[in-house]
Amino acid sequence: MKNRGAKPQSFGAVATLMAVALLGLGCSTPDRLGSEAVGSQTQAIVVPRVHQEIIDPEDGLFITYWERDIEGDDDGIFTVGSALMETAPEAYMTIVNNVDVTEIARPNFVVGKGRRPCFGEIIDFTGELTEVETTPMLSDTYLGVYGWMEQPLVEYYIGKAGGAVVGDYITSQGMYRLHVTTAERENILNPSGNPELRLKFLQFNAESLDGVPSSQGPVDLAQHFAAWEQLMLAWWPTQTALIDADFEWYPLAVSNYCAVATEIWGRTHALSVVTDITFEEQISLNPIAHGAPPEGTAAGNPLVYKVTATEPWTITTTPLPSWLTISPTSGGAGVSFIEVTVTPNPLTDNERGADIALEGTSGSVGVLQVFQFYAGQGATPTGGGGGSSFQIIRNSNWSASTSAAWLSVTPNSGTNGTYNLYVSTTPNTTGSARTGTVTVTGGGQTKTFQVSQSALFLYNDPMSLSVAAEGESQSVDVYSNAVWWSAYTTDGSGWLSIGGGSGAGNGTISLTATPNYTGATRAATITIQGGNVASRILPISQEPTTPPACDPSNVLLNPGFESGTSGWTTWGGSLGTTGFPVRSGELSGKVTSRTASWQGPVQDLLGKVTAGQTYAAEGWAKVQGPSSQPLALTLKSECAGSPATYTQLGTATGNGWSWTKVSGQFTVPSCSLASLAVYIEGPAPGITLFADDVSVARICP
Repeated sequence: MKNRGAKPQSFGAVATLMAVALLGLGCSTPDRLGSEAVGSQTQAIVVPRVHQEIIDPEDGLFITYWERDIEGDDDGIFTVGSALMETAPEAYMTIVNNVDVTEIARPNFVVGKGRRPCFGEIIDFTGELTEVETTPMLSDTYLGVYGWMEQPLVEYYIGKAGGAVVGDYITSQGMYRLHVTTAERENILNPSGNPELRLKFLQFNAESLDGVPSSQGPVDLAQHFAAWEQLMLAWWPTQTALIDADFEWYPLAVSNYCAVATEIWGRTHALSVVTDITFEEQISLNPIAHGAPPEGTAAGNPLVYKVTATEPWTITTTPLPSWLTISPTSGGAGVSFIEVTVTPNPLTDNERGADIALEGTSGSVGVLQVFQFYAGQGATPTGGGGGSSFQIIRNSNWSASTSAAWLSVTPNSGTNGTYNLYVSTTPNTTGSARTGTVTVTGGGQTKTFQVSQSALFLYNDPMSLSVAAEGESQSVDVYSNAVWWSAYTTDGSGWLSIGGGSGAGNGTISLTATPNYTGATRAATITIQGGNVASRILPISQEPTTPPACDPSNVLLNPGFESGTSGWTTWGGSLGTTGFPVRSGELSGKVTSRTASWQGPVQDLLGKVTAGQTYAAEGWAKVQGPSSQPLALTLKSECAGSPATYTQLGTATGNGWSWTKVSGQFTVPSCSLASLAVYIEGPAPGITLFADDVSVARICP
């Protein structure tokens, strides 16, 4: 990571002066020509539809400014105002002050510091945005990681919602939801609305589902880009209306730039302060691991890893295992591809693998993994539908074509410059491998690239399964190069549940069988399906056993929180323990920062209770503060394929000076349960909830 420079002594003083201006002393409107300077000098941007970029010599990060009128040319109104920016090493401040301006139509200023280009850095920063005096029209503000990429033309925000929901994903910072929306207007890469430049583009908004503030880092761009690619590969082919409307998308890896940016839209006054901006070098691989079949890689069809690096890199693992070869062994900043060929595995009782390290010039490290099954264990495919990209550099007009209908390339033409071509294939349902070519022609030269695609297949290990009569959890490995999903048939309803039943490539299906007290052998099947391959049927059998004596003991783990929060979770707020107040023992559970009445301590009941049996549930609760508050003991149950239901088993009124009991009964549904949990809820948001001595016990005859 780049060293964080000390902040100049004058930085805080400037912030104070800017804040004073913001609060009413005002700053005079600059002349229409505007001014700009670097370093610690104030920036003034006043010309409508201006996009300016300069490099700050103090930290090497580029500074970006952009101002435009959202109303465009529809009514002839334009924005006249000022955005002032003060820079320091790895920091900036900005102020919008339109106090003396009368002709304002939703002013929009964007300023920031960042890198150009960027390839998936880890970006760290802290910031604060103060919004003052909204204009009568629609307004918004944003502080976070922002960027544009030109090929494809995409704008993105990390930490913002809005648009069609594509799917959820997890990064090291938390869970996010990807939204995609469209625009057809001028943008930062085309601020003047030049009709010869593309105006249609997609906007990616990554909304934090864990409450991660967009005003602080770190943000791992590589993780976001990789997750967006996986989600879009499944979602984009279904968006025929967008495709027909000439919107474009290709996998994202390289940004024209990425920046920690402040956008102030529709505000007559606003102030932001951003400090400690750093960009950490890193190397990321997609995929991280590849599996090779026992017979090794076929000729002309190596394992391919996409490398996205922020700096030049070299493979440092030496010596390399004798059973694989790698090319190339070094590369530059940007996107490149490593090809790995693997020899046949002669072993009959063992698989083998290797971890290969890539090291950047600053010490950043990436690791690619290769593993290979032995004969009879199963193979991991290396082909299937989807796509990959490669880069071309031309100094003349060029065009690209393919040799087969199942193979396409986008874009298929261009002028001089550097382009990332995305090669996509339809699913190979022919039952055998196939090859095609991509031909690029330009400047009197022709280059041909061969594309090899293995046939789609899908199979599972084991091929049949017998589960213990007393009930147990098992897993089934799925090997495929297709998108697949699974569903168990109704003959297993009530005693067999599955999880993890979908994937793209290799995956695992988990299954759980309840004890068989029916007196007869029972059977079920799991159907593993793929969109373009034949389904696989996994038969499952279970012998009967004698039911145990009725056990009335508490099935909950850690019912009194004496082992901390082990066994417990919460669906909102912050779960912890406390030594005061307690009803018994040394500790009780405590949920703070509650934003909804239903947020309280939760314990999962799957695997702890038996279908069709009735249980008594009770818990003791207390609230913080003098007011009386509602309490409830609630059961969440969800049968596979059906919406969840929430049943209040008992209610009461709690207070802050005594413990209150809530209790009730429930019968476990006789269905394949996707979820079953008991929790305490009730008090208004913001009120701390305490819980202790919770129990769920079977009611015996």
